[in-house]
Amino acid sequence: MDRDLMIGKLGKDLHTEQKAEILGALRKLGEKLTAEEEAFLTANAGAALSQFESVSENLGSGYKVLALASVEVEKTKK
Repeated sequence: MDRDLMIGKLGKDLHTEQKAEILGALRKLGEKLTAEEEAFLTANAGAALSQFESVSENLGSGYKVLALASVEVEKTKK
């Protein structure tokens, strides 16, 4: 995603939203985020991330959250 932002394939707002969603999902799955990733997440936690986290809590399975994040990543590649 960072590469897509640099080459202009992805807008800054969409990049920020998607990166925050993915990092939030990884954190909920128990992944250890780097200090840089945590700082990004803290600085960019907004309404979209709150909604994403709310939905992910209702899914009941970490695998479903990961699958959802994977689908969103694949969408950005197209």
